Amino acid sequence: MLIAANINPDEMVNLFNLMKKEDHQIKMPHYVSTHPETDKRISRLKIIIARAKADGHVYQALSSDNDWEQIKKKVFHPKAQSDNFS
Repeated sequence: MLIAANINPDEMVNLFNLMKKEDHQIKMPHYVSTHPETDKRISRLKIIIARAKADGHVYQALSSDNDWEQIKKKVFHPKAQSDNFS
């Protein structure tokens, strides 16, 4: 979703790494979890990011004054948004 909206997803890897630090406190079998294991999420995300970069995908820079509403429009309505985020 972030790639489709031209928002750089690299920071998602950092977010999942932060989550991984907390994983040691909660151990449950993968078959009862509602989400993939954090390591698997990180690996999959890195593959998706690498493919996008290999395909030449370039992300638009977000200006420092973007608010949450602008970001939501960009993520959830990427085709309809007409704002210039560079």
